[in-house]
Amino acid sequence: MDTILCAVDFSPFTVQTVRMGARLAERCGARLVLFHAVAFPIDGIFGSDRPERDIKARRLTREIG
Repeated sequence: MDTILCAVDFSPFTVQTVRMGARLAERCGARLVLFHAVAFPIDGIFGSDRPERDIKARRLTREIG
């Protein structure tokens, strides 16, 4: 295994999921790729024009690092 794809949705489980993916990637010497996708990008929660999404992404990066 050389690449691990880790899907994130910024739910309460995201930090746990990414930490687990990071540990697995480290053990396997694999690259970890984070992927965030939404079914309806213009919805009220995950709209692409929502600055909160970028704030959540930066906070997640700090928490995992």
